[in-house]
Amino acid sequence: MWIPEKIKEDIIVNKKREEIILNKISKLIHTSFFMINCREYRNELASKFNKLTDMEIEYLREKAKDLNGTIPLELNKLKEKTTYVDKIYKILDEFNAKLDYIQFEQKMNLVRGSTSINNIKEEKLIQLDKKKEQLTEEQNAKVNELIESVNE
Repeated sequence: MWIPEKIKEDIIVNKKREEIILNKISKLIHTSFFMINCREYRNELASKFNKLTDMEIEYLREKAKDLNGTIPLELNKLKEKTTYVDKIYKILDEFNAKLDYIQFEQKMNLVRGSTSINNIKEEKLIQLDKKKEQLTEEQNAKVNELIESVNE
């Protein structure tokens, strides 16, 4: 199974392979009376690794998109279940039902767990917003550089 770390390593390897091909195979090879144009073959071979890299990046992009779509749904389902179990514990508390140690710990974990899940969710949203701002600033800087280079 492909995991993101493995894909990252593979992307790095493919980028190195592409670079090696472009550096090691010259565009023209001179042999005795002939000059052989290798540019087309060299570029085609290097582009194979570039295409692999692009496909792996696209796979990661799609995987992240799919997970981003399912995580909020799973969190909502989990929240509904914890609310349901919490109602049960409240009913038990109303009738002063005694809970054994394990049930009491589970109840406390339920209360702490939903809070920690919400905290993690909020932290991740803040991180994503910061990343979004950073990417926007980088894109704006690149656009400005491009405009400046075109104007020169």
